[in-house]
This record gives sequence, structure tokens and C-alpha cells, in this order.
Amino acid sequence: MRRVGVVLAGLIILIIYSVAILMANDIAQANPLIKRILQVKEVEVEKIKTGYKTIYIDREDEVYWYQFYATGYSPDDPRQGTNRTMASGREVYQGSIAADPEVLPLGTKVYNQGLPDGLDGIYIVEDTGGAIKGLRIDVFRESKFKALQINCPIWIRILED
Repeated sequence: MRRVGVVLAGLIILIIYSVAILMANDIAQANPLIKRILQVKEVEVEKIKTGYKTIYIDREDEVYWYQFYATGYSPDDPRQGTNRTMASGREVYQGSIAADPEVLPLGTKVYNQGLPDGLDGIYIVEDTGGAIKGLRIDVFRESKFKALQINCPIWIRILED
């Protein structure tokens, strides 16, 4: 009788352990960054893969977030081929970004989420770059040191005027 109790206790522990593993996998699969960006609690989020971008849609507000890769650039850096004048004709300023004009045309206003050092916010596409192709942006920083600190995936929402 004692062996049956030990076997049952072992099976119960195994079942509890298995359920805990399954729950941990479900939690790991849910992307907390997306939920934080969309600031949703119980809202359905759908992931759609297209030819060149992954779109996350917040079903409640129809908000579209696009995943890009962000790097930084600074003026007067010969290795980056930059100067103080952007493709839009304006002088560089904090809040401007460079992007592929086929993906984000000049003048597009976007909200960037996920940049380091509290740089999240509204930016305007004012520049292009030879290495900026596809889902990449270059964020303007005044110093080369600060520009080199930006090298990460981010989320972008295109804003309407």
C-alpha cells in the first residue's frame, strides 16, 4: 500500500511539473515587449508576416507597429559619409531620422519605441543613406559616441498628420 502512495505522489509531482513547464512556455512565447508597446492587457494581438515586414495589429484600436532595426549617425563623420545637410535640404537636428525612401518617404512622421537612453518619441524622416535599405533607420545624434550606442531592433508606428 505504501508503494502505491509513493507512486501516486510521484505521478502528481510529475503532472504538476509538466503543467508548470507548459505554462512557462506559453508565457515565454508571449512577447512582453509587444504588449508593453501596445499597452494592452486583454486585447487580442495578431501577428501578420508580409514580404518584408512583420506587422503587429492591436485589434482594439487598429494600431500598426512595424519592426525596424535602428542605428545612430552623427554629422561630420567621414566613415558614415554624413554632413550637416540632410536629403530634405534641412540642417540636421535632434528628432530627425534617415530611412529608405521606398519604405518611409521623406517627411513621414513616426513614433519610435524601443530606442536606448529614453529616446523614444516622435521623429520625422528627413534623410536617406546609402546603407539605409529596407527596414532600417538611422537616428541622428550630435556626437559620434552617442550615435554608436544606438544599435538595436525597435518598433515604429507611422503617424497621420
